[in-house]
Amino acid sequence: DTIILSRTRTTSLCVSLSTVNLSEILCSFDLMSPRPIILSDGREAPFYLVIQHFEQFLNVKLGNPGDIKRRVLERKKDRTKFTEVIFHTLNDNENE
Repeated sequence: DTIILSRTRTTSLCVSLSTVNLSEILCSFDLMSPRPIILSDGREAPFYLVIQHFEQFLNVKLGNPGDIKRRVLERKKDRTKFTEVIFHTLNDNENE
């Protein structure tokens, strides 16, 4: 699956992004402090809402937010700080 973000006559810029890459970018946004995606009232946007809006905006299906984080972890063979944080947030969300 490839997402074309922009292709117009007025620009030669074309961003092609796979759903896998988009999922990894959105996971990394969720781990940033402060988070780069916020609600209109200034609060941090929850991950599930970020996923919903990107799915609607780009007309793609990324899936369940917990599954997205799980798939990112499965693709990463070596544990890094990034994957450790995803793993812990995933476990924390499941224990709530």
